[in-house]
Amino acid sequence: ALALAAGVASAQGDDGARDAQPSEMMPLADKAIVNDVTRAGERLVAVGERGHILLSDDGTEWRQVQGPVRAMLTRVEFVDADHGWAVGHDG
Repeated sequence: ALALAAGVASAQGDDGARDAQPSEMMPLADKAIVNDVTRAGERLVAVGERGHILLSDDGTEWRQVQGPVRAMLTRVEFVDADHGWAVGHDG
């Protein structure tokens, strides 16, 4: 099972904290802006606007999976096929 932890730095509020809402499943997410792509084992993982996380086994067909935040994700990195991190911002 693929596990992705997303961290979001927010410029909102005095303490920098903001309630994170999960990403929305969008029918055209695979056509949206992608900011970073990396390998998680044999699978490709891409992240982008609105917290989109996309997976591909062949680099051609992509599918969206639920993400923990709606903020733009700018980088993604995996340490092995199952464990990775995504970071982004809100603002």
